[in-house]
Amino acid sequence: MFGIGVVVGVGGSALGLAPVARAADPIFKVTNLSDSPAVSGSLPYEIEAADAEGAVGSGVTGLITFASNVTGSIELTSPLPPITASLYLDGPGARRLTLNAGSIQDTTLEPVIYDGTDTAGLTIAGLSLDDANTGNLDGGFIQARGAAVALFDDTFADDRAYRGGGVFSDTGLLTVYSCTFSGDAATLGGGLEAAYSASTTIADSTFAGNQAVDSGGAIELLHAAAYIFDSTITGNAVSYPSLGASEPAGYGGGIAASYSGLDLDDSVIADNTATGNAGNAGGPERHRDIYLRRPSDFSAQFSLIQQDTDAFTSNLNSTDITGEDPQLGPLQDNGGQTDTELPAPSSPLINAGDAFGLDTDQRGAARTVLFPGVATSATGDGTDIGAAELRPFISGLSAATGKAGQELAIDGAGLAGTTAVHFGKASARFRVISDSTLLITVPKGDGTVRISVKTPALPSVLVSAERFSYERANDRNQRRSGRAARR
Repeated sequence: MFGIGVVVGVGGSALGLAPVARAADPIFKVTNLSDSPAVSGSLPYEIEAADAEGAVGSGVTGLITFASNVTGSIELTSPLPPITASLYLDGPGARRLTLNAGSIQDTTLEPVIYDGTDTAGLTIAGLSLDDANTGNLDGGFIQARGAAVALFDDTFADDRAYRGGGVFSDTGLLTVYSCTFSGDAATLGGGLEAAYSASTTIADSTFAGNQAVDSGGAIELLHAAAYIFDSTITGNAVSYPSLGASEPAGYGGGIAASYSGLDLDDSVIADNTATGNAGNAGGPERHRDIYLRRPSDFSAQFSLIQQDTDAFTSNLNSTDITGEDPQLGPLQDNGGQTDTELPAPSSPLINAGDAFGLDTDQRGAARTVLFPGVATSATGDGTDIGAAELRPFISGLSAATGKAGQELAIDGAGLAGTTAVHFGKASARFRVISDSTLLITVPKGDGTVRISVKTPALPSVLVSAERFSYERANDRNQRRSGRAARR
């Protein structure tokens, strides 16, 4: 995954998210799935060893890696040891290893990972952090007070807390890069809450299907300067039991920002809901996507905000899109370390944004890809707005078996500029029927081959998920004999 150390910048321009490697720091390796601190090679054992080595103020960061056989799930029955020194958990990938905290709530309501120091940093990369529940405490999986926390290629799912279902950060720096928060829940900040933070940065990340009771279905910001870019925040919800007109709650299905500066660039905030507080001005559904206690602290560029933008219209830019459906697909594995939502080819997000310095999307796929047949923003660089960049793709073949000379249709999107089609190594004749269909004459060949398509939009070829199998001569002869026998 990453080396030790992260360069973090803030503000309305691109920030340096590239990790900075540093030599001579001690390395500790997790070699088994045990959750016992008494077992050598377990995650709790290695955290205690790394924390002891990197005493506060020593300038040493303990790097914890994972052996190749450590995959699946570490079933945690108690919280991990508290962090007092700089620590880097370098996981094998969120799809490969999960820290599951579902059993901890039976014994304690402490956060799974606690860092209460202001002189150390915590970095977690390439892990799924699931099923934590701290009840009425802050931070479902991570609670950080004063610590700088950096999260890379992580997934937070089904975590619960009072504030910050997945993560609660108080007073320290918080960086979230290429992460997915889904199914998390809290009273405030279903996915995460940043409070009194010097800086909160969220980039190339997706928040989908999180819930809050009071405010901030996905993200709650309280006195926290936040910069969110190249991200997608959709399908989150606030459901508030109405307590009267004086209650400042029931708002911000996507983001709730109270006394917080919020810069939003190249991001999607859409299809979030905020219901229940009928006593508040504006009715029971208000500020479904974004709630701003002080609209003057908000700015946006190249972003799509679907609903309830009248409170901050003057803070929007001519490059922003309002009132439109982003036409996003479901949260799923679209490649890369974490799940994403891909826009449809007809989405208003396509070619309408600006990468703000990032050269890959949440999946690690290249930005920027100019999708064929779609106009490019006059002032942007043609990046798609949001966490995932749509590339031309092949969705299917009209037949998976056949013989040379027959016609075969290839379906997909962004195919209008196709320059070459190959069946294995054999070049095939083709006609472009539309942006979504190619008609192919199958070339000579044998066996099972992959079909690849070359388009000007991509530096590499598209490869179909399906393979084409050539019929063998004896298979055809057997079918002919069978038809003759039936006659």
